[in-house]
Amino acid sequence: MRELKSIKHINIIGAGAYGWQCFGKNQGIYDIFVSSKYMDESSSQNEIGSFVMNNKGEVAEITFYKLKKDDTFKAWRWMDSKFLDSYMSECAQRGINPKSFLDDVEYKDVSKEKILSLIESYSTKVHNKLKNSKKNSEEATEDVEIVLDDADFSFLAKKAHEQNITFNQLVNNILREDLERKEKENLLKINSVSEESDKHVPSRERKTKKFL
Repeated sequence: MRELKSIKHINIIGAGAYGWQCFGKNQGIYDIFVSSKYMDESSSQNEIGSFVMNNKGEVAEITFYKLKKDDTFKAWRWMDSKFLDSYMSECAQRGINPKSFLDDVEYKDVSKEKILSLIESYSTKVHNKLKNSKKNSEEATEDVEIVLDDADFSFLAKKAHEQNITFNQLVNNILREDLERKEKENLLKINSVSEESDKHVPSRERKTKKFL
């Protein structure tokens, strides 16, 4: 438990009682989540593993799993060897594949050091990716100073109040809409120039150009 708590960028949440008996009395299962100030903490999509601990404070099993690009899972597991026989016995009683994670996905059994390293590496990778994404997003923005007279300010403030948004949000919306309008106007100009140039191309070449 101490090793897990020392890993940065994870959050541990108690999920409830563990339904099996193989790991000792009053077993509890705990979920492991990626935790970063740059992510939506309300999302359940950042769950990456779990561990089981008994009433003696012994961590019997730690799992780590992640979703691959093809939308299938890959899963790893460490289990304390002292609980292995009782675990295998209970699996046999329940008719369950001892390596089963989900349907046709099986755990890859690894050492305790390896499972902790996988969790730490993945959570740090996600944190850094979110941090860089946030940084790039902030770099893509630009402060704009707008000078308004009292009448314009009063008019916009009233509009913001009517739309139940802040004054800055209203101004940002107006600027965004103006930029989108100008982009459309530029696109129309480009298309107009292109169509005009086609008029000076012989008909056979013009048809070929249109179908390229």
